[in-house]
Amino acid sequence: MSEVENTSFEACLQKLMTSLEASLYEEATAQLANLHSAEIARLLEGVSPKDRTKLWVNIDPGTQG
Repeated sequence: MSEVENTSFEACLQKLMTSLEASLYEEATAQLANLHSAEIARLLEGVSPKDRTKLWVNIDPGTQG
């Protein structure tokens, strides 16, 4: 993975974590809505299991696979 991709991922993860820490689950879900399923999976791996579960139920079933 290139440094640019890693920086972008870290920025996305930080933004997601900020929303989750503020219990803004709708905002966090919206941040994931337009991402590729692999990007969503990688970000979900970076959050706590509790938050992962709350986000997963709101992911589009077509994206879930």
